[in-house]
Amino acid sequence: MHLKDTKNKLGFTLVELLVVISIIGLLSTLAIVALNNARAKARDAKRKADLRQIQKAFDLYYDKYDRFPPEGLCWDTSVGSGGCVLPTPLQDYWDPNSDLQDLVTEGFMGRVPVDPLNNGSYYYNYEPDQIGQGTPPCTVSCCRYTLWATLEGGGTFTVKGGDVAQ
Repeated sequence: MHLKDTKNKLGFTLVELLVVISIIGLLSTLAIVALNNARAKARDAKRKADLRQIQKAFDLYYDKYDRFPPEGLCWDTSVGSGGCVLPTPLQDYWDPNSDLQDLVTEGFMGRVPVDPLNNGSYYYNYEPDQIGQGTPPCTVSCCRYTLWATLEGGGTFTVKGGDVAQ
């Protein structure tokens, strides 16, 4: 009887290589999914920080003028002009005529931030309101406002300022 010498065998079998390749593929897929979730969470954190930054600029504006910037349209958005519908095509900036630009011209901000994605699904909104007037237009003296953004993690993040109790 003659036994084969298996001690000097070099290399891997095809099955062993396929198992290793599939494990590497699975691990890389899990890493990409985790990375995409981390990116979405980072963009949501930036959205919250941006809206809080705008809120601080509004506070400074209010301290100086005893009102918030008015808005004659329904609202302003970071994808272009405000109004009751989104502009077509969408822009990647606030409308130059937006009342939020007052925060820049008055020196309260360097620039008005925009959403990290800033598209038809994710953008910033500014809606002023006069007390007793309901929703916009708010053309004279805005006493309160709402800023909001849709979050990729679900829901919206809202910042309100002024006399929101009434």
